[in-house]
Amino acid sequence: MTQEKLKILHMYGAANKDIDIFISYCQNAYITYIEQKDLFSNRHLLDEAAPIFFRKLNSVLIEYLILQVCKLGDPAEDKSKNENLSIQFFLKHHPSSDNATFTKLGNEIIKFCAQLMPARHKILAHIDRKTANEGDWLGASTKEEWEKFWGNLQEFLRLLYHPTFRLFDASEVSDMKDLIKILGQTNNRQARTAN
Repeated sequence: MTQEKLKILHMYGAANKDIDIFISYCQNAYITYIEQKDLFSNRHLLDEAAPIFFRKLNSVLIEYLILQVCKLGDPAEDKSKNENLSIQFFLKHHPSSDNATFTKLGNEIIKFCAQLMPARHKILAHIDRKTANEGDWLGASTKEEWEKFWGNLQEFLRLLYHPTFRLFDASEVSDMKDLIKILGQTNNRQARTAN
């Protein structure tokens, strides 16, 4: 092990604050993904309750999710030499970077993030004139690609943090299912009243 790796190992042995912060961002992004997916699988309830509002909310959640996931693929250091807590940061600095699986998973995650980056740079963070005028659809990904990304991220975090680590199930930290239940009850009540 190199002297630099030993120094970093000592840093992480004393405090895992960087890892804790990074995991918190990953958890938040994952919960947003699950909430958006679950909420909008009940589109019929949402369309009956407030279709315009929920379409806007869907767009906001998707944009937020893309921005959060793209942060994970940021370089370890920006042009001004500021460090970013990202997959590349941990691939560069964490002792697990000697592990071939850790590196492979990190590179797979970065590859997925790179697929979303054009949407971040040309639509979400800026309004690129050419993209806006041509109506290009940037950053599109399949459900399978998203599921693979989350699986890779979970395994990466297990190697980074602890072998039993898992991303939260949104039901453990979200009351979104309560919202769906209330919308369903309201719609049922309105249907009975109309009859």
